[in-house]
Amino acid sequence: MLRLISLCLFALSSYLFFQCGSNRGIDKKPVNANATNTLRLALPEPVLSLFPLFNTDVQSHRVLGNIFEPLFDVTEKNVLISRLVDSYAWNKEGNRVKLHLKKKVLFHHDACFGGDNEELTSEDVAFTLNLACSQNKLNQSSDAILGKIVGAVPYYNHVDRKNGVEGIKILDRYTIELHLTGSYPNFLYVLSSSKYGIVSKRAYAYYQDNIVKHPIGTGPFQLYLWSATKIILSANPQYWKKDAQGNPLPYLKAIEFSIFRNKKEELSAFRNQQLDFVFDVPSQHVDDLLGDFNLKENPKTFPHKVLVIPGAKTSLLCMNPSFKPFKDPLVRKAIDLLIDRNYIAEELIAGDGIPALKGFAPNSPYYNNQSMADKTFSETQALSLLKEAGYSNANPFPKIELFVPNTDPTSISYGKHIVERINTVLKIPCVLHVVSPEERIQAIRQNKAQIWKIGWSPDYPDAEAYFSLFYSKNPNTADQNPLFPKFHSESYDLNYQMATKEKESVTRNNFFTNCDGILQAENWILPIMYEDFVYIFHVKCRGISVSSVGVFDFTNTFIKPL
Repeated sequence: MLRLISLCLFALSSYLFFQCGSNRGIDKKPVNANATNTLRLALPEPVLSLFPLFNTDVQSHRVLGNIFEPLFDVTEKNVLISRLVDSYAWNKEGNRVKLHLKKKVLFHHDACFGGDNEELTSEDVAFTLNLACSQNKLNQSSDAILGKIVGAVPYYNHVDRKNGVEGIKILDRYTIELHLTGSYPNFLYVLSSSKYGIVSKRAYAYYQDNIVKHPIGTGPFQLYLWSATKIILSANPQYWKKDAQGNPLPYLKAIEFSIFRNKKEELSAFRNQQLDFVFDVPSQHVDDLLGDFNLKENPKTFPHKVLVIPGAKTSLLCMNPSFKPFKDPLVRKAIDLLIDRNYIAEELIAGDGIPALKGFAPNSPYYNNQSMADKTFSETQALSLLKEAGYSNANPFPKIELFVPNTDPTSISYGKHIVERINTVLKIPCVLHVVSPEERIQAIRQNKAQIWKIGWSPDYPDAEAYFSLFYSKNPNTADQNPLFPKFHSESYDLNYQMATKEKESVTRNNFFTNCDGILQAENWILPIMYEDFVYIFHVKCRGISVSSVGVFDFTNTFIKPL
């Protein structure tokens, strides 16, 4: 896990200390290894379900990642390491991998096990992967693995459902072998995603569809309380991991997630020390928040740190493929040309992010987008394309409804700006709707939204986590990545297939940039900014780890007051 601290701020009563660097070497082991403390965090909206394959948003996976565990993790240097797997071995051709599971890993204590714990086995791993290759309504995560495992596509299409996916082989209680349709060098990175956290076969048989309300994993924390305003996870007393000194993990007694109506209330709770940790802080709010701490006369100052993962997610607009005017590529291009990304990022929201001039996926340790041509801004060309598409006073453009989630102040700000430009420059009637994330997805499914805003960050550190979203051979259902427009491009599919099978990193990257170029030529998605992940937490919180994709691991976290 990557511990990234770009700025460490210690505001102590009447003065401020500055320190930069990693928290890696600070208090590796608490004085008392017994859990006695609760970490208090916030979520922007209620969580309605807790099942890894079903939940697709980063907020719920910040909860799920503490309950369920995937087979692998990825280090800060993008190196694959085992988690639930004790060891693994590929065959010579690179299309079969044998996984040996750790022993004595227990699922959480639950009524479905007769009020006891149950050991994780290869049956549970096979069950989870089979479910991920199915059309079960609780599965929205087929896209990353479906075409890669032998027999997964026929299984998904109900051709053969009797014995499970052909390429998922249980060899013994702790050994499973996966047969792939080809050589996929990064396949095991996919299995580091929290959406493939291993679930219990017996628990699913007991709860069936209601398992979304009974999250039972092998992770360091287990569900204690779940309401519309709060989720509390308690320490798993049977957790298998220990620290370097042999102390049982986790150190924390509990993690408490509180739901706030808006970011202002959330930051106020942090200032008043009702929260220890705040996720996804827009830069304009960082200034407001830290300003309070800089006041000598403010008695509420306390030590705190700011973590930043630069450009970790893409903020974008999606266009509705069923809206007739958008079927014309000239129209989609006209709207894309109207967006001044430099102005939005640098002026409108005061540097909160990087203008997305290089396509869909931001530059990262695992993807280089520098060969991508910069996007252009031209009101004149936008008007010319709209005229070429046949729209005029005599043939007016129909009204556009743009939906933006009310949990994101940054996108509300640039949403208002883009709507104003569409109205005044293109003379197209455009209305902005600021709604809850749930209302936004309802509008998309009911075909009421012509354009909508989403944010995307990968769930595992690989360019494939971006570009698999548009591979047309992946499931094309309303439940599979419902926020992304579906379209078909043979050229895109070919480049994506070549990338997933390529071992050489530069060549692999080139195939993915080809995919990105096709996305930008099609203009079904309009990247606006590459946004930073910004987090603020009280300095008493030690041992916090965050991955390069913004998923936290609180296994080694502890509270140590100054």
